[in-house]
Amino acid sequence: MLRGKQVALAAVRALTHGGARLHKAYLLYRTPPQGAWQGMHDVFRFAASLGLDAKAVEDVASGAAISARTAYAHALLLALANPYRYTQRELLEVIALTSTLAPYCELGKASEAREAAHAVDVERDHGPGYLPEERISADDGVLSLRSRPCSNTWNRRSRACRREFAWPRSACAGGLQCRSTSTSCSASSTVGPRTVRET
Repeated sequence: MLRGKQVALAAVRALTHGGARLHKAYLLYRTPPQGAWQGMHDVFRFAASLGLDAKAVEDVASGAAISARTAYAHALLLALANPYRYTQRELLEVIALTSTLAPYCELGKASEAREAAHAVDVERDHGPGYLPEERISADDGVLSLRSRPCSNTWNRRSRACRREFAWPRSACAGGLQCRSTSTSCSASSTVGPRTVRET
């Protein structure tokens, strides 16, 4: 009845388009549309219940092979980056960066999290929350997003790039200390290098 590849592709497209709705809201400094987060939670849970969340499919819209897990992690990671604090230009760079780092994040049940993770209540129409008071405590039925593998990847890549360039330090998503990106790095935007004032 349901074919795995078609279901995985439909899930990826739904999550990619749902993420684009969130990006547009962030770019306009508006609250995401009602039901935007709940729709993403539901699609991801459906794909995960069929064991298709990690199945990468070629998606013309995204231009690469992507899984439902990666598309969902991208939306969560971007929400944790406090998207409203950036200018529109900066936000486009953050969207590109979180898209590059999303495959390295891990999603799982919050009750099984081995280390610090961000809890995601999939029963409510909101994201993970970037402020501590917006975050919930982990319990059964709640997903967790572990960003440690993501930050480890970022650190390795930025060290490799640092050998070639000297960049000013700036604050990144999740409180990480990182350096601004360059067009020669694999985790980069198309805008190019720029100076960031330290705060």
